[in-house]
Amino acid sequence: DNIIHRIVAELEASCDYARRRRTVRAFNANSRFIKRGLALTPVKFGISFTATHYNQAGALVHVYTDGSVHLN
Repeated sequence: DNIIHRIVAELEASCDYARRRRTVRAFNANSRFIKRGLALTPVKFGISFTATHYNQAGALVHVYTDGSVHLN
């Protein structure tokens, strides 16, 4: 029942992850002080809780004055 490999492969393809990583690496190679990052991190949370009120999720979003965004 482990479908994580298929899901990650689909996500990588649908968001053009490889091209975006290359773009980030190229930017970082040409920028002495400002660096960018990109990650795809699968997380399993809340699956199989019998108390349905525990099956919740949230997001922490930081939007900085320079326009960059950090999402957890």
